[in-house]
Amino acid sequence: MTCALLCLLSSVNRPETAHFLSEDEKSTIKANVEAQTTDIGVVAEWQLFFRNPLNYVWAILYVFTCTTTYSVGVFSPTFVQAFHPTWSVPDVQAQVVPIFAVSSVACLATSILADRLDHRSGFALLGFVFTIIGFRILRDDITDVKDVTMMSLYFISIGTFISLPMVWNLTLLNLATPFQRAIGVGFVVGVGNISSYIAAWVFRSSEGPAYRYGMTVGLILTCVAAVLLFFTAVCVVYQNKRLDRAEARGEPIARPKGTVARYRI
Repeated sequence: MTCALLCLLSSVNRPETAHFLSEDEKSTIKANVEAQTTDIGVVAEWQLFFRNPLNYVWAILYVFTCTTTYSVGVFSPTFVQAFHPTWSVPDVQAQVVPIFAVSSVACLATSILADRLDHRSGFALLGFVFTIIGFRILRDDITDVKDVTMMSLYFISIGTFISLPMVWNLTLLNLATPFQRAIGVGFVVGVGNISSYIAAWVFRSSEGPAYRYGMTVGLILTCVAAVLLFFTAVCVVYQNKRLDRAEARGEPIARPKGTVARYRI
C-alpha cells in the first residue's frame, strides 16, 4: 500500500509536469517524444507491432525468464525448508530475505551498467548463465551440502533479477513509437504471465523435497532462452551492419514509417 501511494505521488503524465526535471530536460524529453510520434494511424501501428518478429521473441523470453522469477519468488521458502527441515518458519524467512536483497543490488548494478554502455543482451545472457548454474546444482539433489544448495538459490535469483529487466528494456527500446510501446507493455507482460502457471505446474508438492522435475524444467527453459537471445542478438548485429554497409555505399534504405532505424541489442 505504501509503495502504491508513493508511485501515485511520483507518477507524471507529460514531461512538462515532472517537477524533478530541469527546464532543459523537460524540453529535450518533450522533443524526443514528439519526434517519435507518427501519424500513420492506429491500425497501422497495430500492424507494425504484430508483424515484427522481435516482439514475439521478447514475449517468449519473458515467459521463460518469468518462470524462474515466479519459481524463486513463490517457492524459495519451500526450497529452504527442504534443505533445512528442522528450521522454524522465522529461521526460513531470515534466510530467504537476503536472497532478494542481494538480487536487488545485482539488478540495480547491472541496470546502471547497461544504461551507461547502451547494451543489454550481454547482461541478460550473464544472468541466464547464473540461473543455469543454480538450477544445475539443485537438479543434482545435493541436499546434504547445505551451503551449496543455498548458494544455488542465490545464483538462480540473481540471474533472473538481472535477465528480466534486460529483456523488458529490449522490448521497449526496439519499438519506434509511444503507441507501439503501449502495445508492447500489455502484450509482453500479458503473455509473460503464462509463466506463473508453468511454475505452479512444474513445482508440485509431490516432487518435494528435491523438486527435481521442476529444477530440470527450469534449467531447460533457461538454456532455451539463452540460446534464443544469443541468436537474436547475432541476427540484429548482422542486420545493423548490413544497413551500415548499404549507407556507406550511398544506397537508399527503404524503411516503413513508424519503425526503428536500427534495432538495439
